[in-house]
Amino acid sequence: MKYRKKMKPKWDNIHFIQEKVGQKLKGYEKGYIDSVKMVTGELLENSVKYYMNRGIKSRIEFYFSNNDGIMISIKNQIIYSEDVGPLADIIDKIGSSLNPYNLFIERLQEILDNRIKGESKLGLLRIASDGGYQLSYEYEKGKLSINAIKNRLGEDIRMKALDYEDLKIEVTEANNIVNVSWIGKCRTLNPEHVLDTYLAQLIQFVKGKSVIVTFDKLESMNSSTVPPLLTFIKTLEENRIESQFLYDDKEDWQRASFKPLSVIAGKYEFVKITGLSHQEVM
Repeated sequence: MKYRKKMKPKWDNIHFIQEKVGQKLKGYEKGYIDSVKMVTGELLENSVKYYMNRGIKSRIEFYFSNNDGIMISIKNQIIYSEDVGPLADIIDKIGSSLNPYNLFIERLQEILDNRIKGESKLGLLRIASDGGYQLSYEYEKGKLSINAIKNRLGEDIRMKALDYEDLKIEVTEANNIVNVSWIGKCRTLNPEHVLDTYLAQLIQFVKGKSVIVTFDKLESMNSSTVPPLLTFIKTLEENRIESQFLYDDKEDWQRASFKPLSVIAGKYEFVKITGLSHQEVM
């Protein structure tokens, strides 16, 4: 199902679009409909605020599709190109975060400490943290598109492999168990900028599933890889995602690298780090 609408920048029209989308989703679960309406409202509210502040009279373009997962998109006219920067920074920050919920809490604390009337900056954070949507943007010829995308309940989506220098991370899924295999050598001098972004996307993909991460095909790993890996492990625990990290306990370097991590994770309830010879059945 697809729905398009060019909307005048008026507050009353936001509710109209939300109800129209809800009507088209008649028969779906209430939680599903409410989630779509929430995202629709947050995106359109941001647009109407901007149009009113800049005195823009042209229409806001709205698009919704649930054919291949959910896609909610708006296209805005932009008066000044510098207006794009702050919004793009927020979306990039959300996209690189392993846990958007933490960003949401941080923003609430900022409002509590130093509230600026008429400025919440919570909408996009709510879409990512409460709704579990992935956000993206495109800016071209004075038009800014903001997209919110999510797979439908019970519908599988593919997670692309990471292929960077000598390292490859492959992701497969079967029976609601996600298998993540680290292959090759992780020896880049600064892996954070690659791993943090990829592992943040992986967190969103595995929510509501179980995870098995294997390192037996990994030939080497430098110490710079550990911080992103630790953050990934911690975020899995915080999101209560049942996870097993399995290393080759017959390899000296893997025992030396992963044994300390298993000690740190020893207090965790949902994440376990063990050698392959001690693998538990999920």
